[in-house]
Amino acid sequence: LNVAKSLNIDFIFCDKYGANSHHARNISIFNWAVNTQMFKPQVYVASVSVVADYVTSLADAIYYNSQQVTVVHGGAKVAKTNAGFSDYGSYYKAAILLGREAGMAPQIPLTFKNISIDGERHILNDVEKSKALNGGLLVSYPDNGVFEVLKGINTLQKNTYLLNDDGTTHSKQLYRIAHQINKEILITAKAELLKNPDGTNRNTLSELDVQQWLKRFLASKVAQPTADNLILSFQDIAVVRESDAYRITYKFVANTEISFLFFTGLMLDIN
Repeated sequence: LNVAKSLNIDFIFCDKYGANSHHARNISIFNWAVNTQMFKPQVYVASVSVVADYVTSLADAIYYNSQQVTVVHGGAKVAKTNAGFSDYGSYYKAAILLGREAGMAPQIPLTFKNISIDGERHILNDVEKSKALNGGLLVSYPDNGVFEVLKGINTLQKNTYLLNDDGTTHSKQLYRIAHQINKEILITAKAELLKNPDGTNRNTLSELDVQQWLKRFLASKVAQPTADNLILSFQDIAVVRESDAYRITYKFVANTEISFLFFTGLMLDIN
């Protein structure tokens, strides 16, 4: 972990899973990701695979209770080349889900995305789906011949609202947007603003310089009608000097996912 501290890491896949989901190694990685790492990565933990242990998976999600931790429930079935299916556990499905998420841009939600499996070892009923959503459990289910993610959520139990007052969120997509913006600003600002070969001081880098740089950077991340991106708008960039540092604040509107469609039809009397 000391070596990894200097690395640019977005995801960590824990190799202790199932009955060992609370293994000391997982807890150590979780604490490091939350408290030590500059760029806060997401930690994937595979819980259990079958219906009989569903309560265990829900308990695992409650245990971690973090926007940085994803707990996956359920195993997968994969068709054999000759006949029948091979059964795989939650570790296999968690790897597929992580790969699916990591293979998309941060603003693209994991919700409703298809995954490459041929069956579920635990097919969730409606009550179990509701418990997964309320309990912060990442699951998939069959729908019209394919298998898709119910909703891209992490284990944060404070999940009534998309964005909480303290800036936390149960949405994996919204967390990735904030993570990506923060990471890119820190990396790019250091390279472009602080690495002046002749030295960086108040004369060569003023408050206005920093404000204009951040304005240009954020403008490059705004979604356009023909080009998707991380945010929809930004405002209120402020730069204040504190001794040998500039403290910068800004506000942005994230390009958050749309997860629901509610249609209401009104029947008209033609007479």
